[in-house]
Amino acid sequence: MITRLNVPDAAIISYEDYVKFKRMQAYLGIVRISQQLHGSGLNAREIYEESRRELEERGEREPSATLASRYRHSFPTKKASR
Repeated sequence: MITRLNVPDAAIISYEDYVKFKRMQAYLGIVRISQQLHGSGLNAREIYEESRRELEERGEREPSATLASRYRHSFPTKKASR
């Protein structure tokens, strides 16, 4: 625990715990969206297809593999122990 003026300000956690936390955040975001869409008559496929169509019309389509490779070096990776 890191404090600033005796007030908790930050915490140091393992990279593994950080990854688990980020995955949980993403999952909870999906659950929240699912709850909002429940009963609305919309489904994820329709939303995805409409969003993709709008991006293509604006010329902003970027394949996810290209996007992932662009940011691949932005995050630290665990090195295999020998």
